[in-house]
Amino acid sequence: MATDSAELRQYLDFACRVARQAGLKTLEYFRQPIKVDRKGSGVFDPVTEADQTAEQLIRDEITRHWPSHGIRGEEFEDVVGERWTWVIDPIDGTRAFISGMLHWGVLVALCEHEKATLGVMYQPFTDELFMGSELGAIYHHGDLERRMESRTCPSLPEATLLTTSPRLFEKVGATHVLQALESRVQLTRFGGDCYQYAMLAMGMADLVVETTLKPWDIQALIPVVAGAGGSITTWDGSDANEGGNIVASCDERLHVQTLEMIQSIYT
Repeated sequence: MATDSAELRQYLDFACRVARQAGLKTLEYFRQPIKVDRKGSGVFDPVTEADQTAEQLIRDEITRHWPSHGIRGEEFEDVVGERWTWVIDPIDGTRAFISGMLHWGVLVALCEHEKATLGVMYQPFTDELFMGSELGAIYHHGDLERRMESRTCPSLPEATLLTTSPRLFEKVGATHVLQALESRVQLTRFGGDCYQYAMLAMGMADLVVETTLKPWDIQALIPVVAGAGGSITTWDGSDANEGGNIVASCDERLHVQTLEMIQSIYT
């Protein structure tokens, strides 16, 4: 962890500031005609000038303020640091972004060695900022600031499940896992990307289950969920910092039930 709370607050303030700056830059492209390129030849994985411009802005600010820190991002090569590494997803939810939908955000995390110490998610169109660390999880919207706490939900039949797309379960041969979860929970909603984890931290949902996430997809969201009192691991209960198949839960009892169910049917 950070050496003291003053240092942590300094890093949090910086992360919030650069996420807002990058977010304002993305709005220049949002709901405008924009060229969309495709990464690879498999499942449609879009990238735009907005992604690249926003990440470069954050990288430049990190290099200017913290030249000894490492940088890891979705769009450009890693910069190796020693103790601290910033992890960036300039637009998490690019598919939503290019469709004019709102479930996307700028993600900025700071990792001490390989562990996410703090994280920020900023949605610039709605001007909502979600931040998390060992100091807790905080929501900002305009002049509003309030602490976030995940809600109590002890069992799957009471839970609201969020996930981005059924197709992502197909990629890992886990369609049956999603079907089993849907058959147990009270409500399922699709299409949230990073916004799902923010809603769990805010106490609006109970469970997020995802597959094939990259480190930059999840590291900023781990401190937000944990800071609000939630749990987040991989499907086998391991550390979630390197991504993969992820479960986030509002309640430790629900988390244990979900892991047990998944592990009983997926290997």
